[in-house]
Amino acid sequence: MKNIWSWLFGLYCIFYVFLYVGYFIIIRLAHSSYNIVSVTAIILPLLLLLAFQLALWKASDDNFGGIGDYKNKFISTMVVAGFLPLCCGIMLGTNEYKSHFNIDRWLSDESSRVHMVDNLFEEYDLVKMTKDEVTVLLGTATETNYFKEKDNIVYYLGDERGLIPIDSEWLILEFDENEKVRSYEIKSD
Repeated sequence: MKNIWSWLFGLYCIFYVFLYVGYFIIIRLAHSSYNIVSVTAIILPLLLLLAFQLALWKASDDNFGGIGDYKNKFISTMVVAGFLPLCCGIMLGTNEYKSHFNIDRWLSDESSRVHMVDNLFEEYDLVKMTKDEVTVLLGTATETNYFKEKDNIVYYLGDERGLIPIDSEWLILEFDENEKVRSYEIKSD
């Protein structure tokens, strides 16, 4: 019985590592941040590993050579296993920080704008802002011929979000005859 539990535990540990490698890739590509789904997905496998280890201990005849020996194995396993969710949590926190709109970062790092633009839309009502208000908030428009028309301004946001970022994303703000924002949209080139 102990061999079956040990084999299943080893198999789960391999699955556990591959799962977190997948989480690293998803967090990086999707630029995920803290939410109930991401936190649950990161913590749940660790809790299952803990439950699996406790079940293995209970099913073992000799408790891994005594309670002291088991305690050391349990602690070392949890420290090693806890490192992966901790790394995921740090990645989520970094993405959370990068996704908040910040005027200084917007002006100094054009390639990070793509991560801030959604928060910009949540924090500021761009529609009905004047061209001067937009310029104060977002800085001067990007010098480009992409999507440029006489009644709009264009801002470079950075590489396209997604699995394979081939194109760039652009924020296009269209103005009415009173030079107030009529509409805005994000386009890829």
